[in-house]
Amino acid sequence: MLRALITLGCFGFLLVGVAACDQAAASDLQVERLPDVKPNLPAVPTLPPPPYPVTYADSSYSVYGVRKRGNTTMDTDVE
Repeated sequence: MLRALITLGCFGFLLVGVAACDQAAASDLQVERLPDVKPNLPAVPTLPPPPYPVTYADSSYSVYGVRKRGNTTMDTDVE
């Protein structure tokens, strides 16, 4: 009984939703174009490179080097 009542209620909401989608009401819609906006942003600053080495003298990577060269160091053994 409860399942039938829930199904009937859902069908009623579906019927109301479909009836609300009338194409005639959409023709009264007027679209207003807003003026183009050009942002006034400062120039991108140039950042100096970090003072950390990528590799040390014994060819081992620093933490910065492992992160910087992630494509070549991931899934490989590093010292």
